[in-house]
Amino acid sequence: MRRLGFIVLIFLMFVFYALDLLCAGESGVYSVKTKVIKGEWEMFEDCESRRWGSTQQWWGWDRKTNLVWGTFFGRECLQLTSTTTENAMVVFTKTFPLENWQNVELVRMDVYVEFPNNDADLKIEPKDKGGNTIQAIYYNNLSTGSWIDCEWNIDQSLSGYQNVKQIYLIPDSLGTNPATFYFDNLRLVMTDGTTYYWDVFESSSALWTYSGDGYAYYDNGYQTTESAITWYGSTSTTNSGRIYMRWASDKDDGTNEAKVESEERDLRGAVKIKADIKCSRTTAQITIGFYNSSLGWKECSPTKTVSQADTWETFEWDLPSATSDFWSAVKVIPVIKNTNEVTSGEIYIDNIQFYK
Repeated sequence: MRRLGFIVLIFLMFVFYALDLLCAGESGVYSVKTKVIKGEWEMFEDCESRRWGSTQQWWGWDRKTNLVWGTFFGRECLQLTSTTTENAMVVFTKTFPLENWQNVELVRMDVYVEFPNNDADLKIEPKDKGGNTIQAIYYNNLSTGSWIDCEWNIDQSLSGYQNVKQIYLIPDSLGTNPATFYFDNLRLVMTDGTTYYWDVFESSSALWTYSGDGYAYYDNGYQTTESAITWYGSTSTTNSGRIYMRWASDKDDGTNEAKVESEERDLRGAVKIKADIKCSRTTAQITIGFYNSSLGWKECSPTKTVSQADTWETFEWDLPSATSDFWSAVKVIPVIKNTNEVTSGEIYIDNIQFYK
């Protein structure tokens, strides 16, 4: 009889424990029958890295260059290798929304070089809004076999630094020698001593592009950059990138929504999305949509309203109902709704995360 009573007691303890789990009210706990699923937020885009490309013997003096993001010499960084023997490699960012560098004193970057001697150079060329080189700055005679903290001095008197739109990095003086370069932690050092991490090279950023009425513009003209990620206006030194979008009512293409969109991603298993958002206009209506090229458009509901101008807010949505096939390949598209009512403004978006 005692044994039976003990068994009943154990059974009741198990039942109460299961009921307690089912009734758990903490955020992020989802229960299905007697199974408790505790998920976590996963970073989708923190805007800490840029999108880079390389020339492929475009000019005859440049090498075919391959870019690989990975772990090398104890760091997550970008590796440059070449399969030809011209005198230089050329890598460059996609064009980005204009950045004002007139308060930038130095550009710094950690570099590791595999090369037969110490004769290789590394040149940086910031480009202005017209694609012109603002300044060509060399770091000469790179030491090999260890990480080097390279510095390039910015001439702030050059007017082009008001509108920086692209960066070229050029390993030079290679001759016909084999060469491998590694880049990490590209930083901007301001005149007040503040250092901003412009690209940490942990990965190749998702390519965010403008659509709808979304665009960056300047000088009463419209600018369609290849990437929407910018450093300008950052308040963070360690995570200084963010998605930037600007809109105005005088761009009449028949739409009334400003959008910026990612490349296709697999989001199967996600149930929520959140993002940090700063907008210049209160009452602006914001949502996030998803587009599958075969299965169409879905968007989060309800829209969120900006409550305070130029202040970071975190908005969170449940994902719209859709099939697994839909979520297998979707573009993530933050949207400013009804731009004909809020006729102009600018918005920053950062730290997009999904709950799985």
